[in-house]
Amino acid sequence: MTDRGWKIFAVLSIVISLIFAFIDWRMMTGFMLGCAASAFVYRNTVNYVDRTLAKHVSTGMAYHLTLNYLIWTAVLILSAVLPQFFNILCCAAGLFMIRICLITDSFWHKKEA
Repeated sequence: MTDRGWKIFAVLSIVISLIFAFIDWRMMTGFMLGCAASAFVYRNTVNYVDRTLAKHVSTGMAYHLTLNYLIWTAVLILSAVLPQFFNILCCAAGLFMIRICLITDSFWHKKEA
């Protein structure tokens, strides 16, 4: 993702978190937890792809995908087990933030070209 994509991610995450903070603080914390997990999973994927391109061998794909699914599952289970601190639906929305920002960045790039 480009620097502009990370800026879009940061701005959208902060703005949406502030909106959720005015509605209910549990929605904000759930969304922030989902955003943090989303960014971590994205970084994990970038590291895996860089390693694969450097070695020209795609070893460890099952481990990589398993780790990503475990992170997503752990975050959602944490939100489900601790509803007094996290909103599970906002956490799920936070998990999609990287994808939304990637799509926004790609549309923005097409408009400039």
